Amino acid sequence: MKSIQVQTQSSPTTSPATGDAPSPRTYILSTLRYLLLAIFRPFKAAHLAERISKPKLILSISLFTTTYFALFFYIILNINKQTPRSLLGFLIIAFTPILVINLFIIVVPYLITPLFASRLTPPHTPIKHALNPTLKRIYAIIPHTLIILTLALFFQASFIQPAVYQYNQDQNQNNPTQYFKDSNSQEAQAHYAQWKKNDTLAWQNASTLVRYNKIYNSLLIALNFLYPTTIIIIALRKPIRGQSSPYPYTCPKCNYPLFYHQTKFQACPECGSPSHLPSSSKIKYLDTSPLNPLTLLQLLYLPILSPKSFARRIQTNNTTPQHHNFFILAPILIFFIILKDSLPNIFTLRLFWFRYIVEALFNTYILLSILIFLPIIYSLYHRIRHKNHTTNHSCHATFIAVKTLNLLIPLALLLLIITPITQHLLMNQSIYFPLAKIFSPIMINSLVFLITYHRTLTPNLKKLQRT
Repeated sequence: MKSIQVQTQSSPTTSPATGDAPSPRTYILSTLRYLLLAIFRPFKAAHLAERISKPKLILSISLFTTTYFALFFYIILNINKQTPRSLLGFLIIAFTPILVINLFIIVVPYLITPLFASRLTPPHTPIKHALNPTLKRIYAIIPHTLIILTLALFFQASFIQPAVYQYNQDQNQNNPTQYFKDSNSQEAQAHYAQWKKNDTLAWQNASTLVRYNKIYNSLLIALNFLYPTTIIIIALRKPIRGQSSPYPYTCPKCNYPLFYHQTKFQACPECGSPSHLPSSSKIKYLDTSPLNPLTLLQLLYLPILSPKSFARRIQTNNTTPQHHNFFILAPILIFFIILKDSLPNIFTLRLFWFRYIVEALFNTYILLSILIFLPIIYSLYHRIRHKNHTTNHSCHATFIAVKTLNLLIPLALLLLIITPITQHLLMNQSIYFPLAKIFSPIMINSLVFLITYHRTLTPNLKKLQRT
């Protein structure tokens, strides 16, 4: 079994005593242990994947998927009593689907990496430097995602489908419709009425898996889409480098970000200029206003009432991952909010489950795509508009856009709840009925959110331009 060499570094900062960077700690992790870590602790494996070479990581994941799907196909053939008599026959049957699945698993991360790379971009770093870490983290969570989705499929195939099939078999055996279809006799009508009564009682006494099987199936369909998305977002939560200073301050000469530990030094570690962190009076001012943590209530009203004040209180050099928590909850909460607003009652989902689930998933991914693309679009716009400025400033715009977006997620969810309620109130007033028709929740929510996002982001981008 091949081994994977992993390098870990506790902090990217320099040592106060010697001024040298700390030596990375290297240890050997076998491929089997890493795959087990990827199954049971996917986020730990995702962070370790940054320090593994890409060919070794792809080879390890391909080895896992090949073994996993070979075992999966063998179990399926054994259940259907179609097990080949020899190993060669099994390889002939399973080779093509396993090859196609492996190619699909290898290619898909390359396609979605550019979408999520902005979420892993630290301050003062180009977005292209986050492409490889993003790709490696997505590869690292594949084993865990496959296991969870297979368990969901196993639950559906082993419990829901057999229960529904057995119920339908029992009811069809006693169904007298085909025998008394053309009979108008009193005896036939009485027998059919008795069967209908027994059928109603059998449905009421049936198990929960039978009566709500369409709801379970629809939620499993949503799980197949929402779970991988949420796992990817969580895996991309922790920044590439360690926590930096909360002070939004850079060196006046070279624009190098100055961190808290550098207060012990008298010069900038990049250019050697005597400029360092601001004086105690400025730090006191920063501690009193911009660096106070924003509460949830302030996140809901401050961006609309005072966007400049909200932008000033965003810590643009602080890479702590707390702001990512709002984006992690976004796809799940958006899905259930949209599903609840589109359903008159829970019994409607049981009758028209496929239509409502597909509609909710479609609208969820529309909003999620807007949230993913916004930082990329704004950072590209800033780099094109201010291309004469330093690379650090133009790259810093990506992190500012991502952090601003994450802190505006609670406001976006609030708008998503308020807009359908407003539309419903307008529908009840005949004079506002035409206005209610064009009052689309998706359109209005996206428009208001885009305006708020632009008004909040602009002050910090202008601050980059001035520096």
